[in-house]
Amino acid sequence: MNLSLPPEIEKLIEDFIRSGRYESAEHVITAGVVMLDQQHRIIDGDLKESDLDINEKIAEGLADIAAGNVVDGDAFFDQLDREEEELARNRKTA
Repeated sequence: MNLSLPPEIEKLIEDFIRSGRYESAEHVITAGVVMLDQQHRIIDGDLKESDLDINEKIAEGLADIAAGNVVDGDAFFDQLDREEEELARNRKTA
């Protein structure tokens, strides 16, 4: 199978290979297709009973992402740090 990829996708593949995570373009594409298959199976509900809990949570997360219900990672961790600092202050005064 021969594929024509946009330059930005080719660059991403090259970056993955340079990172050492993948040995070749074929490995990157294979990993991507496997992940895409897993996502579709989660969304379509084609899961084993034992996988239901984790896959349900993944499906919920994917649905949230699709709906735009996401937060910035840095903002989340900044808020988490503030909450931890407040808990620590409250413990000292209690």
